[in-house]
Amino acid sequence: MHSIWLLAPGLSVWLGITLMGFLSAAAGADRETLSPRYPAGLDRQGILEQASEFYRQGRLEEALEGFEYLADLGIKNGYLYYNLGNTCFRLGRLGEAILWYERATRYLPRFRDLQVNFAFARNALADEEFQKPAYGGTLGLLLALHGFFNLREGLMLTTGLFWLLAALVGLRWFLPNGAAAAWLRIPCWILIIAFILSCFSSAFKIYQHECLVEAIVMSPAVEVKTGPGNDFSTSFSLHEGTKVSLVQDQGDWVRITLPGNTLFTGWLPKSTIQAI
Repeated sequence: MHSIWLLAPGLSVWLGITLMGFLSAAAGADRETLSPRYPAGLDRQGILEQASEFYRQGRLEEALEGFEYLADLGIKNGYLYYNLGNTCFRLGRLGEAILWYERATRYLPRFRDLQVNFAFARNALADEEFQKPAYGGTLGLLLALHGFFNLREGLMLTTGLFWLLAALVGLRWFLPNGAAAAWLRIPCWILIIAFILSCFSSAFKIYQHECLVEAIVMSPAVEVKTGPGNDFSTSFSLHEGTKVSLVQDQGDWVRITLPGNTLFTGWLPKSTIQAI
């Protein structure tokens, strides 16, 4: 298993050869949705490598076709989403780039190149005032720790802390009172605090994954209405790439709030956004 790195203008690209565990398939790919620019008989790994080669050559539309084909197959992998974000950004498709970077972040919260490229793309957003505020101090530290792990990693960490805490408590219970038992008191309290924080973090991640629906504005500009219809007055406007939270669904319209400021709320046509 190996990795290939490319340096694009202002963007570094992970070519996702680490996807091999997901993409190794004996059957050939369905040719009905790929253009003749991709040689016949390619399996999924071959499509990935061909799309990466197109990216190297600057043939971004062809590269995007291959990466999107793999995503449409239902492959969920942060490196594939990262490649899609980079390709869309270089093509000038800011909304799609933000969408794929958001999806990649849910799988790769600590991937440095993703963080840099995502921040670079966010700097191009028109609605900077609607972005989430940055927190400092203790709250900022807790939020940073919360975002350090994805959902799967967070649940594994919580499980590991539980069993480690259980082992220490059991050891202290069976040890006679003395220096050894007293020495275990501090590690036990540290693990209790870490376990409680990990439980809260994991619970919030589950809530975000199961209950909180977020989307990206895909239209260049869209008016947010006070009600579900064009006849209602305009409350404010949003632009491509802005993230919103979905609150209510009614016909062809959805009521949204802004993650950075829930006081801003209104209705958008479903066709102007795409769920993360």
